[in-house]
Amino acid sequence: MRAVGSVVVRRGSMHPNLAQLLLELEARFGHSPPPTAYASRQLLAELPQVGQRRQALAMRAVGVAIAADGHLQGLERRFVRAAQRACGQTEDLRPFARLARAFTAGATIRPQLVQALWPTQTQRQAEAAGPA
Repeated sequence: MRAVGSVVVRRGSMHPNLAQLLLELEARFGHSPPPTAYASRQLLAELPQVGQRRQALAMRAVGVAIAADGHLQGLERRFVRAAQRACGQTEDLRPFARLARAFTAGATIRPQLVQALWPTQTQRQAEAAGPA
């Protein structure tokens, strides 16, 4: 919930798609307080302290929220980069941009697009090794 709230706070507004996403998350996980100005800072502070599974969930939720909002601009780009750094990931906006473009184009959202927001250990190792 905090990941989605962070996107709302960064935008300063709530797109109807984000409102629906928050309602769905609330139905699945229970009531959560409304997003505050501290949501982004709280999320960034917590990311290094949680396990990779929760980091993956948070980064994917951020990506879906950005796609649902239809914007990947300055504020969102800075936030994603900061979140990636907090998770110890390489900064890479491309998977977020691909998901946002697919969503706004009305394309079918394949699971791979969402999974790409959090690379697997194998993908990270391949990236670190560089081109073969």
